[in-house]
Amino acid sequence: MKTKPILILFFCTILLGFASDNGDNKFYHIPARTIDFSKQWGYERYQFKFKTSIEEFDISSLVTYSQYKTYLKDIKVDSSTKFYQSQLPDTGMCNKDVYEKYVSSSEYDTYPVLGITWEAAMNYCKWMTLKENKDSLVYMYCLPTYTQWIDAYEYLKSINNTGDLNNDYSDWLLTPNDEGTYFIKNEVDSNSTTIAYLSLNDKTDAPVLRRKMIAGNSFLFLLDYSMNYYYHYYGYSDRGYRQVGFRYVKHKIRWPVTIQKPAYMVGKYDYKVLQYWGLKKSK
Repeated sequence: MKTKPILILFFCTILLGFASDNGDNKFYHIPARTIDFSKQWGYERYQFKFKTSIEEFDISSLVTYSQYKTYLKDIKVDSSTKFYQSQLPDTGMCNKDVYEKYVSSSEYDTYPVLGITWEAAMNYCKWMTLKENKDSLVYMYCLPTYTQWIDAYEYLKSINNTGDLNNDYSDWLLTPNDEGTYFIKNEVDSNSTTIAYLSLNDKTDAPVLRRKMIAGNSFLFLLDYSMNYYYHYYGYSDRGYRQVGFRYVKHKIRWPVTIQKPAYMVGKYDYKVLQYWGLKKSK
């Protein structure tokens, strides 16, 4: 990992908590696996076993500011001023002087981009998806679900390569945070309210409906693993946080017409996500 001069490192660490990155967005391949979530959710005390199969996927390292600036430059051409400004880092993540330096400087281009809202991160994934698919929708990019993030971290840890997961920055997840519906079983059920919430993510909704999971430790604080808060907490989808970046999962789109219950497995929210983005299958 590259180091920065002491003055810049001090600014990054103390004011915004940046840790240096080499500027390359890497992909990690996670093979298809069956994993047991019993311990994470405290089910083992009741002698319950909760195992689920997760299909293979690729997960990226954290999106860098340089990569995000490419997105901003591209959308600025045909976006309204209001929309463009909504895609910038959240002004509330730090004081005005620090913010101005952050958004106007190229010093932090190789660092993970911070302060991006969940909504903006999803727009970035939509932009990536459209870039990948010129004539028809074949592959999609999306924020990882809770189970995908856990699966990726546990698998990479087992091969002694956790990359940048659970380290300096936390990650936005696709999964909502609702005490009544966010249990892991709902990530396997294509009719669950958890998935339906993707279409309800609107600024006019009550704040409780805009809560999204955030996974992993960060420079700001360490999570308490002893209380079943297994690598996650939550933030509001229309706010950006100074300790939260985002990464994406890439996989081949599987359309619901080809899927029979209960084969709509974890991580395959494809139809609902594409519907949320206003994208349809090509004829």
